[in-house]
Amino acid sequence: MKKIFSSLLLALLILSLPAFAISADFESVSTPVEAYGLDTVAGFSTVLRTSKLSGQGAVKFEVKKPNGEIVRVDAKANASGVAIADLSDYYTHLSGEYAVKLVSDRGQALGQENYFSVYPGQVSLAKSQVEPKEKVVSGNEMVNFVVKLTDDFGNAVVGHRLKLIS
Repeated sequence: MKKIFSSLLLALLILSLPAFAISADFESVSTPVEAYGLDTVAGFSTVLRTSKLSGQGAVKFEVKKPNGEIVRVDAKANASGVAIADLSDYYTHLSGEYAVKLVSDRGQALGQENYFSVYPGQVSLAKSQVEPKEKVVSGNEMVNFVVKLTDDFGNAVVGHRLKLIS
C-alpha cells in the first residue's frame, strides 16, 4: 500500500512539472496577475511591480501614458515570484494618469489594468506665463491678468494661490 501511494505521488509530481514549466513563461497563467506603479512627479522615475507570480520567468510591463503612447519595460520575477522594474524618468515628463498591466511577449494581457499618477513638478518661471507682461495703470483702472503656471515640461500646475505685487 505504501509503495502504491509513493508511486502515485511520484507520478503526480512528474506530471505537474511540465505544467509549471509552461506557466513559468506566464503565457498561460491560470490566475490573473496584477501590475502596479507608484505615483511620482513629472521627470522622476517610478517603480513598477507585480503581484506574486507562479515562477521566475520574464515579464513585460505595458505602460500607457496619458497621451496614448505605449511603453514596454522588461523585467524578471525574483525568487519571491515578484517582478520589479524601473520606469525611467524619460517616460514620465507628461503629468496625468498612467495605466499599467502585464503582457506576454505576444502582447496578450495577463491581468487587469491598474493606474498610477504622475503629478506636475515645481513651477518653472521660465515656462510659466503672465499676460500682459507689463501694464501701466492710472487711478482706479482695472486690469485683468492671465497667469499660466507650468512645470519644466509644460504640465499645468493648478491649485496654487497667487499674489500679484506691483
